[in-house]
Amino acid sequence: MAEFVRRGNLVAPYGVGSLHAGLGGETYLVAGLDQWFQPELSRYKTAADGRLFPQEFDLDEPRLADFIGGRALRQPPDWREANSADGVNPIAKINMGLTVPMLRFPAWRYCSSNKCKRLFRADPWAKDQASCPDEAHQSYVMSSKQVFLVVACVDGHLGEFPWVDFVHRGEINPCLEAKAVLRLTHAATTGLAAYTVKCDQCHAQQKLQGVLGLEEDGPASGSTSMGRIAKLLYPGGKPAKCTGPMAWLGRSDGITPCDRSPVALLRGGSNLYYPDTVSALALRRTAGHNDFTDLVNSNIFLKLIWESLIQSKENSPEEIVKQMRGLEEIQHYLDGVSDQEIFDHASRVEVGDKSTTNVQGIELRGSEFSALASPHDLPHLKVKIQQPQHQAPSSFQFRSTIGAVNQVSKLMETRVLRGFSRIRPTTQFDQYNVERRISQLSRSKVDWLPAVTTQGEGLFIQLEEDQVKNWEQTPAVIERHHLVRGIGNPLRSGMPSISPRYILIHSLSHALMRILATNVGYSLSSLRERLYSNPDLGHTGVLIYTSEGDSEGSLGGLVERGMLAEFGLTVRSALNAISWCSADPVCSEPPISRLDKRENLAACHACLMVPETTCEGFNVALDRRSLLSHEGSGSGFFDVEFGSI
Repeated sequence: MAEFVRRGNLVAPYGVGSLHAGLGGETYLVAGLDQWFQPELSRYKTAADGRLFPQEFDLDEPRLADFIGGRALRQPPDWREANSADGVNPIAKINMGLTVPMLRFPAWRYCSSNKCKRLFRADPWAKDQASCPDEAHQSYVMSSKQVFLVVACVDGHLGEFPWVDFVHRGEINPCLEAKAVLRLTHAATTGLAAYTVKCDQCHAQQKLQGVLGLEEDGPASGSTSMGRIAKLLYPGGKPAKCTGPMAWLGRSDGITPCDRSPVALLRGGSNLYYPDTVSALALRRTAGHNDFTDLVNSNIFLKLIWESLIQSKENSPEEIVKQMRGLEEIQHYLDGVSDQEIFDHASRVEVGDKSTTNVQGIELRGSEFSALASPHDLPHLKVKIQQPQHQAPSSFQFRSTIGAVNQVSKLMETRVLRGFSRIRPTTQFDQYNVERRISQLSRSKVDWLPAVTTQGEGLFIQLEEDQVKNWEQTPAVIERHHLVRGIGNPLRSGMPSISPRYILIHSLSHALMRILATNVGYSLSSLRERLYSNPDLGHTGVLIYTSEGDSEGSLGGLVERGMLAEFGLTVRSALNAISWCSADPVCSEPPISRLDKRENLAACHACLMVPETTCEGFNVALDRRSLLSHEGSGSGFFDVEFGSI
């Protein structure tokens, strides 16, 4: 089997542990990092024909690397045919035949013959589709199909649906000991009610109706939610527990038992995978970083020579400069590079790159806010500042509330995958044990994580700090904030750190993105947000940007829309759009009981929510009444200016 996936998608949404839908309706599970960067030895003899050098794919973003604990940031490998280097210098035969391993999942299949429909388990690593065990049906063009159900839990485990236990309801039965022959029949109706699992030996049969999802919707943590399949397996008895399977790591059962409830899901369900990623913007060159650093990192030939030189402890920085200058075959690569640049890079590597600031455990956003709030003209960050206070009132109507609208014509973002969750996403407001819910990417700890860099453009909007502080102290805002922090909703009891300014800037970001998507040439799902909310530092702002690995990252529409005269109209349109909602008055009503499980105040898909790929907080902590109040309550940050237009 061979499926092609864009490199950037292997961090999200098709990272380790995710299901990728391929041709013919087959789904493939992305395997753990232990199995990455392993050549297909059946086709390529890497040891003889080339060399495995995973460091070629490493990215240089020290701020982010230190934040995740010093691990290397490594791009997924690209595909290289073995014959592409024929006749080329042998040193160029690097990383041939590398693939990202995927296994067929679920491994259970059923015969496509209407007279058979036999259920059987196939080899998940087989390159070809498995045939029905009945020889009479093996000649079919599509002799079998994957089943459509899998089992997961809120702690990120994923395994096969328990077909044998399900049809026998967990009873001790001779069919469990022997190889039970099961069949998945289909009636002339729709939905899961049409499917019945039958056992040929004991003639037991059970319908699939009612197996999906949760029996009761508990809080976002999922700690009290129970999967319907858990009770169906043992009717009248103690509900079944998850066995801790990690199919992406090749484990059918966990090393330690899992006490969570199993949940049956469709294999194509969107709640089967929520990647946990962290990203950072490239701000400025670190001390000791120069053009020669980029040259070495971008040229595999130079990088191999460089690695061989620095591995020798006898080579001083001066000796490395001398040897680099003595190699005639690489001199054309070094045009314009001074000896001092080579010396600085050698010295930096020799001392272990002590010039890099250790920011582990420190919020990455603080330095980004400072960089975006000031003019820059760097290779990966170009910022032009615009301060409305210096403009005439007629050219920008929101001079007292918006402090800056900066045009970011160029930015580079590095995004790394740390783990993932299932069934419900983890957010910064999650009251449940987040570390437990973030699933591991490999069997044993590896010294790298999958990452990707993208480039794009954006707009940085900064609110006036004095106005934000005054707004936070108004009685209407304080009262409304208690609705978020109060115990009236179990979801909100896990949000003690959420601040009014976070809700304000988050809601403003969504309102602006919904309007910008109709004017700048980007789809709403291609826009992203980076929120900056820190009362201690006086930071309240948002970067609305697009960052992709292809041409959709540099169309220029966002920057053009950032001209103050144009942006004033955008803000006005956004506020006008959220001043009412087609779901009112339900959308605007506050939560009144514990049974109200909304994660927002006045916000819904009709007025403020955006695609989950766009929002960094999974559409949590939104309130359009923080922008404009309702019936003069005074909770709106833009009440005065919007009312005067």
